Amino acid sequence: MMNSERLIKSIGGDKLMKLEWNKPNRIVSLFICICLFIQYVTALFIHTDAAAYAADTYNLDTVIELENTDFQGAFSVVGNVYASGGKYIVNNDGSGNLSDPDSQDPEILLPLTMEEAGTYYVWLRANALNIGRDSFYIGFNDETLNSKPYGTTFPVHEDGSFIWVRVKTAALSAGPNTLKLYHREKGLEMDAIYVTSYAWIDPGAAPPPTYALNTTIELEDTPFQENFSVEESVYASGGKYISDTVSSGNLTDPDSKIPEIAMSFEISEADTYYVWLRGNAAGSSADSFYLGFNDEKLSGGSYSSFPIREDGSYRWVRVKAASLEVGTNTLKIYHREKGLKMDAIMVTSNALNNPASSEYVEPVYPMPSEFTPPAGHPRIYFRSNDIPDILANSVKPQNADALAKYQANLLSTTDGSLPIVPGSANFNAATLDVIESRAFEYALHGDSQIGLSAISAMRNFMETVRFSSTDYNGQGQSIFVTAEVYDWCYALLTSEDQSKFINFVTSAASLMEIGWPPVKQGAVVGHGVEGQLLRDLAAAGIAMYDERPDIFQHTVGRIFAEYIDPKLFMYQAYAHNQGENYMQYRFQWEILSTWLFDRAGYSEIFGQDQQYVMYWPLYARRPDGVVLRDGDSSRNNNVVGKYDPSFYRSMLLAGNYFNDPYLKEEGMRELPFLKLYEPFSNQTINPVEFLVFNNPDLGGRPASELPLTMYYPSPKGGMIARTGWEDGFDSPAVVAEMEINEWWFGNHQHQDAGSFQIYYKGALATDSGYYKAALTTSSQTNNGSTAYGSLHDLDYNKRSIAHNTMLVYDPDEEFVRGGARANDGGQRIPNEGKEPRTLEEMQDPANGYQTGEILGHEFGEDPMEPKYTYLKGDLTRAYSDKISEYERSFMFLNLQDDDHPAAMVVFDHVVSSNPDFKKTWLLHGLEEPDITGNRTVFKNERPGYNGKLTVDTLLPQASDAQIEKVGGPGQEFMVDGINYDALTLPDGNNEGGGWRMELSPQTAKAEDYFLNVLQVGDADSEVESLPVARIETDDAAGVVIADRVVVFGKNKLRTSADVEFEFSGEGEYELTVADLTAGTWTVERDGITMDEAIVTEEGGVAVFHGEPGAYRLSYLNATAVRPISPLNPSVHNETAIRVNNTFVYTEVSPFTEGGQLLVPVETIFKHLDIPFAWDEGTQTATVTKDGQELIITSGSSTAYLDNEPVVMQVQARIIDGVLMAPASLLSSDTYFADLKMDDFAHVLYVTPSDGLAVENE
Repeated sequence: MMNSERLIKSIGGDKLMKLEWNKPNRIVSLFICICLFIQYVTALFIHTDAAAYAADTYNLDTVIELENTDFQGAFSVVGNVYASGGKYIVNNDGSGNLSDPDSQDPEILLPLTMEEAGTYYVWLRANALNIGRDSFYIGFNDETLNSKPYGTTFPVHEDGSFIWVRVKTAALSAGPNTLKLYHREKGLEMDAIYVTSYAWIDPGAAPPPTYALNTTIELEDTPFQENFSVEESVYASGGKYISDTVSSGNLTDPDSKIPEIAMSFEISEADTYYVWLRGNAAGSSADSFYLGFNDEKLSGGSYSSFPIREDGSYRWVRVKAASLEVGTNTLKIYHREKGLKMDAIMVTSNALNNPASSEYVEPVYPMPSEFTPPAGHPRIYFRSNDIPDILANSVKPQNADALAKYQANLLSTTDGSLPIVPGSANFNAATLDVIESRAFEYALHGDSQIGLSAISAMRNFMETVRFSSTDYNGQGQSIFVTAEVYDWCYALLTSEDQSKFINFVTSAASLMEIGWPPVKQGAVVGHGVEGQLLRDLAAAGIAMYDERPDIFQHTVGRIFAEYIDPKLFMYQAYAHNQGENYMQYRFQWEILSTWLFDRAGYSEIFGQDQQYVMYWPLYARRPDGVVLRDGDSSRNNNVVGKYDPSFYRSMLLAGNYFNDPYLKEEGMRELPFLKLYEPFSNQTINPVEFLVFNNPDLGGRPASELPLTMYYPSPKGGMIARTGWEDGFDSPAVVAEMEINEWWFGNHQHQDAGSFQIYYKGALATDSGYYKAALTTSSQTNNGSTAYGSLHDLDYNKRSIAHNTMLVYDPDEEFVRGGARANDGGQRIPNEGKEPRTLEEMQDPANGYQTGEILGHEFGEDPMEPKYTYLKGDLTRAYSDKISEYERSFMFLNLQDDDHPAAMVVFDHVVSSNPDFKKTWLLHGLEEPDITGNRTVFKNERPGYNGKLTVDTLLPQASDAQIEKVGGPGQEFMVDGINYDALTLPDGNNEGGGWRMELSPQTAKAEDYFLNVLQVGDADSEVESLPVARIETDDAAGVVIADRVVVFGKNKLRTSADVEFEFSGEGEYELTVADLTAGTWTVERDGITMDEAIVTEEGGVAVFHGEPGAYRLSYLNATAVRPISPLNPSVHNETAIRVNNTFVYTEVSPFTEGGQLLVPVETIFKHLDIPFAWDEGTQTATVTKDGQELIITSGSSTAYLDNEPVVMQVQARIIDGVLMAPASLLSSDTYFADLKMDDFAHVLYVTPSDGLAVENE
């Protein structure tokens, strides 16, 4: 119950205590006492304890008249014509200000129910006549209010008017919540309350004006907040614009504010609607704002940036696409930075309604002086003088499928119109394929009827296409085909056609991420370096140059100003920087751009090094058909053993452009029989592209003719070393990658400088982490999402801890990329993960994108089949100042031993700025490793695989080495105590998880050395791994393994001082001694000069042969030059075998003899799961299938099928232990299998027979 003393005070009982009880006043006093007693008793019954009072629950988003609530205390109802409802309540307590509301029961109590947790806003309608009547207390639930001694202040309006003011913002949980109010000073006239979850609603404001769609709305004519003002400019439409010129600092929480500009639109049909803003941003500090519809959340960085134009010109920019429902929808706008000049707004449901189409926009970039489109048409992809070759090539075998599909397109009856479903996208690549084919046919043969049908269909397509808001590829493909039709059918276009085509290009471009004019996004990485500009808009600029040179300047001008230099810089590496998942995706646009400009008269726009970029996936192809993981990779979703065909378009386009038979061969392996895929967005080679660019006279050559090692120079700095090129799960080929990564380009590249991978009969030293696996919805909760920007992506997948790198853990280090990131102890995130827009920005040392430096690289001595591959780099810059010096050296050894095919030695020298920072050497594998002393063994015995990796740790020595394993379910992605989970697809190869080995010294010190020897072998072999011996002196460290000796210098710099070491053993060894000054060195063993070694500046490695003993190498002079061994590649004509779409290993390749293709019988039947039995005594094979028996005898030209003779035109026979027989015996003669020979790619395709004879294709 309310304490009676407080209640008496609340009704004026304190005055009773002050009355003098004397005679003159007795009657009056008695009367007053009686009245007060009655008032007191009434109050006891009416105003009972608030906690016991069950008040009504009030509604959100509703005006609550306070005079209708059960208020308490000294409040009273007063009539007033200006109050809503004609009444308000006021507290006239004269006892002074309330200072301790927390000790009182609420005077106004409003129970509310929130359907969901969130931020809620309280509005009060009231009148404060002066500063002595303007304060009160307000809070929710058990919120403490005494801590605010002055309560909440209401704005003073001396004219007596009532106004709505937002007086409270609170984060509330779902369910019942109670709003409580108290007076502080008497006299505040309180009229009504409004509680809402919508920050943008002002109950006191007039509803936002309703504006028409598809109409230019001058912002100076709209009701806007006081921080905006109207300014004049001759460049603004209507001569005026508005701008926020008074706010200080950036607005970061628009969701808590009232919209500064609000306008409503009546939507009659649910659909996607587009918002265009005309404005000017004079600089990067005045270019951002917030814009959204209805209750859309904008806080947390969801702001928009307007393109900067320092010349003061205004331009239309599409700034928003939103799905809106039928009814009233409110557009809300806030400033973020002050100073953005905002002129006009237009909202439309027509994605191609571009208000800027008739406006000239001054180009940002200069007109290219290096290139002008040639006169006349055609000039997109070919000129008139190219047509005879195109026609002649079209009938050659390689182009047969493309020609057939092209001719089928010409038979299509489509008129180009697409079915329109409100709110749905309808882009159709197949329709564009047909239109393109018609235009191409006109260009080739001049049939005006089909040319006019191409123009008509393109117009219908333009009028009916509806894009999804994120489909910049579909938008780009539409622009590109529009440019093709414009160019190829130019003679048939009317001026109206030209205008319509040009308007479509600029309108569709405005929908793209790069925008129109195309000034958004960067020129180094990101979506801006894809087809949007490099092919699609560039083609439009070239095609429309005569009528609209400004389009050419906007598009091609930017390419020459910003895009060429980053490509020239990147291509020096002979590799792409965006990882194996995105390199081919982005390279296809780069090589198409090269073709586009070449055919228009500007050859090799990105330089000759572009030819070798696709050599990285060529070398990184594993025998099982997968490509080594690098950067963001969604290949984990591929089924085990699938030959990844993702690179086919890039390989074919680059191979044909540079006349490179090795790239051409790989492209044809990935595109069996050169049969084109069905059109998908702009991601496939279509018939016209193939007919224009494919040189059918260029055949392929196998990669097995290439050197086994390839070096990838700066800005990458890496090497891939192989022991062979054989395909298949059983292949004996080892593939190892070593990388320094001199520069970090961002986007899909990882913090993996210095990492390495090893494959042998399975992935052994792996690259972990997942990207776009099972759950691809971006999330900032640890829910298994592997989307770009998810927790798994930013806290594990892209970080050093997911790779075979070095960690140095500084507990106070902070990592930032899209917010604070987990401390993995790894490499810093350059420039907080921001993507460089230009090469200048990337190469600015202040931004920190350089992460390493190559100190040495070399392979040999045979350049075709090197026994050693050496790489060393300085990785200090990859880390923060927690590291003062760090070098990593690799030496890959091709041991040429079937039981022990290869080994890799990894040597690290690390100096930390604090001895207590823990150093951890990482190695990832798929299965749980076995750790015995200083030897760790990883195996890969997943279905089909049989590899083993043995790791011998020589430094730190056993007494100081701590080796631990981390992984398994719930521990695979552990970072600083948190497992950043990743959900995977059940049928994927899923190589992004597993286990990791962590090696650390037990003794804390600033300088540490790590020396590890990794050797591969068969998991099921009984042959022991090779023994390994350590070599160490004060200045050098090395190993002895098999017949090899490897020695590294312990210092960063190369030495010209004597190098001494010794080792024991038997026989002759190949010695490689690194970190030596270039020149001639004498080699002594046991005090006797035995040889001279020439060291190159490039490698710094001395190579020589010798027996065990004590060695001394002494620098002689710098004059000698090592002779260059000539490359003498042998010619290989082997045929690969692909069974059920998986390449298989065979010791003897199929070959042709006497017009017959001979194939390895056991290999084929083994992979078809058909029983095969071999009788060594009779040299006879017996094969059984579906109750039939086939007998093949070596040396015989007759086989037997169920005892019936089958004559072979060539004898079956044993070659190198393998039974070879004619392919026709297995297929057309017996139907035991289907065999199809792809003569283009030199691949034999084998599938189970359906019982029907199949001819070779």
